Amino acid sequence: MPKPLIGIVLARTGRLAPLGAALDFVAGALPWPVEVLVHDSSSTPEGARAAARALVDAGVRAVVTLGGTETLPAVARACTGREVPCVSTTLPWQVFGAEVFDDEHRPGWAFHFSWGVDDIAEAFADLWEHLGAARRVGCVWNDGTQGQALRRWFRPVAEARGHVLVDLAYREHDDRLPDLAGVEVVTSAATAADLAAAVRRGRPVW
Repeated sequence: MPKPLIGIVLARTGRLAPLGAALDFVAGALPWPVEVLVHDSSSTPEGARAAARALVDAGVRAVVTLGGTETLPAVARACTGREVPCVSTTLPWQVFGAEVFDDEHRPGWAFHFSWGVDDIAEAFADLWEHLGAARRVGCVWNDGTQGQALRRWFRPVAEARGHVLVDLAYREHDDRLPDLAGVEVVTSAATAADLAAAVRRGRPVW
């Protein structure tokens, strides 16, 4: 009797490949009691949708995936549209809910397990407060979905604890990164390459 078939969508190529590497390792290392098919999202929502649909067409019973901000919702929406369960993690639950569910994509096929943006803010504020009660924090947040979520759910939690947040908005894949001069601490969800380039322009405390 053939084993059940499970699909995994992860980033093996593109800017999110470091994020996908952990799941790729687990996919190859665990003694799964099922057959596993792994497809590359290419770190784009278009690639993620195509990968999910190809796995569904191959007959998978469920699809497993993890962030980023645009690729994970693309996988979940593709699966719910075809009524195949999607199990996901590593994306704040607020972003998942806002990006995945609408009149056409209702809960029932997508199952997400993750912390919230507010949880991240509380944890980060705890770290900053080792330096003092209130800090001037530079927020290297992009101008896309990820940055919007941080502004909506992270900012009020950190500001309620007395920190001054300086919005250092930037556009991904753009060489014009924000200057970090004048801030004491930096918080960001940027890629390693973008954040390193920004840090080279200033020397904040971490």
